[in-house]
Order: sequence, then structure tokens, then C-alpha cells
Amino acid sequence: MPLAVVNTNVSQGAIPKDFMEKFLNFIVRVLGCEQKFTMIEVHPNCLMMRAGSASPMVNVMFHHNDDHITEDTKRETAARFAQFITSELRVPIDRILVLFIDTRCTTRQQTYL
Repeated sequence: MPLAVVNTNVSQGAIPKDFMEKFLNFIVRVLGCEQKFTMIEVHPNCLMMRAGSASPMVNVMFHHNDDHITEDTKRETAARFAQFITSELRVPIDRILVLFIDTRCTTRQQTYL
């Protein structure tokens, strides 16, 4: 179940109303996951600083548990995420950080539903 957590110092009013829907569709298309299991959180108006500047920025923490993101593919996938965010939020690409967190490496307990 993928989870994208988007933290940004961009104001809520500057985020397009359809951003989450477009980002969800982007994730489903790029990673081939099911829409019904994909989650997104967007946290605007965060107090953030990078390289001594509070200029607009975005950090994406993408939690996943599949084999679509590997050591070989994560840079290309991160670049695609950053390009999408740049086109939607108008944040310079050098002010976007995308982190992939493989939850299989952090969770030791399995839950059977």
C-alpha cells in the first residue's frame, strides 16, 4: 500500500485543487499500483528551510512495499516525481527532495487481514 507524504512550505491556496487527484493518478501510472490502495497526504504551510533559504520547497516521503522501486530505479523514479511536482506546484526542481522508504525493511511484524 503506497503512501506519499508531501510536506511543503507552499501555501494551501497555491496548491491546485486537483493536485491530489493528479498525483494519485501519476503514482498509479508510474508504479502500476492499484488506486484503491494508494494514499496521499499533503501538508502545506510547513515551516521549512533548505540551504539557508525558506524559498518554496517540497519534500516527498514515499512509503512502499513492492519491487517497483529498487536501487537501480529510484533515481529515475525520483526525477519523474520531481518533474511532476515542478509542473503542478511550480517549485524549482532543485528544491524538491524525494525519499523512498521500503516498509518491508522497517516493519518486522506481518498482519494478516
